[in-house]
Amino acid sequence: MVHLRRTGPTLDVGADLDVVLDAFAHGESAIATARLEQLDRRLASRPGAPPGTPFALRARASVLAIAEALAQHPSYFAGGGHG
Repeated sequence: MVHLRRTGPTLDVGADLDVVLDAFAHGESAIATARLEQLDRRLASRPGAPPGTPFALRARASVLAIAEALAQHPSYFAGGGHG
């Protein structure tokens, strides 16, 4: 998440990332996962830069890693990690 926060504005996905992080912070893992999928699609289809650029690849890897963690530990993240 730290990596995404830093590179989000560079990749012009800062607003999309804010929505993901807000859902994540509120323990809404299903919404966060859906938004992560949208974010990944947006990163993959960025106009003007191939999806294979290092920033985009790293961002997509981070998005997929976070989505995987949400899928593997839904009860933990659904509670906002407070327990």
